[in-house]
Amino acid sequence: MPEPAANNHQQIVITVLRGKQSAEEFCQARGIDRATYTEQLNAYLAKKVPPASATWPAAVARRVEIVRDHYGIPHVFAETAPDLFFGFGFALGQDRLWQIDFYRRRAHGTLAEILGRSALASDVQARTLGFRQVAEQELAILPVETRDILEHFVAGINAAIESYGDELPIEFDVLDYRPASWTPLDVLAINRATHWQFSGRVQGIVLAEAAKRLLPVHLAERFLAIELANETIVPGGYAADAQSIEATLVHGDQPQGSNQWAVAGWRAVNGPGALLASDGHVPYDQPSSRYEIHLAGAGYDVIGIALPGMPVLHNGRNRQVAWGATNNVSSGRDLYVEEVDPTDPERYRDGQEFRRFARKVEAIAVRGEGTTELVVRSTVRGPVVNHLIPSVDPAGDPPLSLRWTGLEPTDILSPQLAMLKAEDTESYRQTMAGWAAWTSNAGFADTHGHIGYQMRGRVPLRGRITRGYRAANDPADQWLGFATFESLPREADPARGWIGSANNPPAARDYPVPLYGAYADGYRLRRIRTLLESQARFTLDDLARFQADTFVQRAADVCPALIRTLAPHAAETPRLDAAITALRDWDYCFELTSVGASIYQIFWDHWTKRVAAERFPEHLRGLAASGTNFVAHELICQGNDGWFASQTALEQAIHQTMAASLRWLADRLGPDVATWEWGRLHPVTFRHPLAEQFPALADVVNVGPFPCPGTTGALNQQGFVVGERLATVSGPQYRLLVDLSSPSQALGCNTTGNSGHPGSRHYADQSADWLQGRYHPLLMDRAEIEQSAEGRTILAPS
Repeated sequence: MPEPAANNHQQIVITVLRGKQSAEEFCQARGIDRATYTEQLNAYLAKKVPPASATWPAAVARRVEIVRDHYGIPHVFAETAPDLFFGFGFALGQDRLWQIDFYRRRAHGTLAEILGRSALASDVQARTLGFRQVAEQELAILPVETRDILEHFVAGINAAIESYGDELPIEFDVLDYRPASWTPLDVLAINRATHWQFSGRVQGIVLAEAAKRLLPVHLAERFLAIELANETIVPGGYAADAQSIEATLVHGDQPQGSNQWAVAGWRAVNGPGALLASDGHVPYDQPSSRYEIHLAGAGYDVIGIALPGMPVLHNGRNRQVAWGATNNVSSGRDLYVEEVDPTDPERYRDGQEFRRFARKVEAIAVRGEGTTELVVRSTVRGPVVNHLIPSVDPAGDPPLSLRWTGLEPTDILSPQLAMLKAEDTESYRQTMAGWAAWTSNAGFADTHGHIGYQMRGRVPLRGRITRGYRAANDPADQWLGFATFESLPREADPARGWIGSANNPPAARDYPVPLYGAYADGYRLRRIRTLLESQARFTLDDLARFQADTFVQRAADVCPALIRTLAPHAAETPRLDAAITALRDWDYCFELTSVGASIYQIFWDHWTKRVAAERFPEHLRGLAASGTNFVAHELICQGNDGWFASQTALEQAIHQTMAASLRWLADRLGPDVATWEWGRLHPVTFRHPLAEQFPALADVVNVGPFPCPGTTGALNQQGFVVGERLATVSGPQYRLLVDLSSPSQALGCNTTGNSGHPGSRHYADQSADWLQGRYHPLLMDRAEIEQSAEGRTILAPS
């Protein structure tokens, strides 16, 4: 006789979702059919979703209301700031509790405790860099007001944990643990880990060092150059052909990419308010790594997106100002070659004396294996990080210590909170004077039609510019201080009527402050410029169309020359002839039906690897391929310059690479070139962190796969990894549009949904809109919120 349904709910997670039995085995053992199993699974998932409406006693001074709208966006209403942020934490804890616990563990380096050896590398990185220790120092210097908000925010999360009782989110059941209470330290550690995500990227330093060691000077200069480097955020030109190896850029560790622009009120159809568009590009998570929320009360009235675990809104608007940002990646970290005492390997030279390496022993709990010890050595400059990066020398590099702005405690949180209450573009810009986090490009606009750009963050000043390793005891390689806020690039109301950024160089090479780093190429800003200069005035519909744009300028530059090189071989095989025709007829857009897009992208992936293989040793070729775009482009368009043995060798390599690319496509998509549509090749699946470890759970928690338009280099930028298909792994996690002619108009779209519960209708309800470039309103007016209300949570003073 079948077991009672209530008992089967728990058995589902214990047996099937943990992978001990398949669903079929589970059904057979209990004498139930698959439909009954699905019903029980859905009932189990539904039990995990917090109630749509409820009243909870809470540690608040006055009543707090959380009204959720049709998209699951919480609108938090409170009379005091502590209560408002308590409500923020409570809403976040209800919607994303396991995700923020995952982020917390990732920052503290305790993931292996619940996930086992698969998470050990992540823990080693977090412990080596010491996110927790820096957060402890930061907590000690926070102003009283900021600390008060932080304490109430985590108190709200803890109240949400209590509200679950025994029905915690499914991930806690699968992994069989309960979350610890939250503290302010947890939030600050997450912020430090985020700082690393956006500003670490030490692999670029390794690649630059490799180029300087392994290539002749003239080839190193070309390898380290950047495409369309004259496209700078603040106009002024960036002369790529005048760069020396000391001043060049390398993009082997470039960010996944982000876009942001604003249009002055006089160029907005509905003026006088300005328009703003922002879509940050990051690795895809499921649930989404961005959380939509509205805070109203105590001087706040702001809506936008938060990084789960943080009490601030990174992109959004209040009643007067809207803001967005892109990553800047001006260098805020250096790798120093340490000189080891030849008589004692535990000592390193610091100036005229030798010191002992500081040693910190970290005990990392690994599920199912006990505890493993990590010894972190450090110098006065920072931790030794050889185990986190590839070595240029196959035999191993000398000890490399890391100095990074994120290892130096500063108050990151207070300026982020102040931004939420800015009254116009200039007051918003001034709040960033205290921004001591990663360097980024802030774009902002206001109801008066003003727009502005400000580079923000800590930029170290050194005695010399170099992109490779630095000498630990060379005075020219020491940090001499930081650039002042007012000395960083900025613009206010430029005559052209727009500002924009896309991870490209912020200013001309002769800018007074020496700025260099892992900047992206200028292609996306060139496209932004082209679109914003294509018509006189704009609406939000225009900006939405631009965010979905899939045109790739590099392809438009490369394909004509590529076709000329391949044309003499066209008659060799029908497949090559058909491929050349497809490239010739292509519009350089990566839409789902594009055949030329598939041919070009696979060729480009194969070509950058072929170019890297010509000059780099095997252990560095994967890293080097990510930095060869400039050289790969120039070789096709300008011809050989010594990278290959001769022009003939170059042309043979291009022909061979295309032949290999076409075989690759035929093996995966079939022999008919006409069927090689981009949508077949380029899917996106939003993957949960537990999906790989628990395959049965993957069917419940993953979203997709879906055919995905866009690619790297397009405004609709979609980064991918090459396998059987080009699996999309990064891109616009959230798209934001704001029209400041209205005091409340904003539109947004998340990759999947605002809830972290697979049993919620808001777990993936935005995915179709995201794929098709549609948006939903971000409501700010109480009457519209009430009309759209799906549920109401009341936090009542206990």
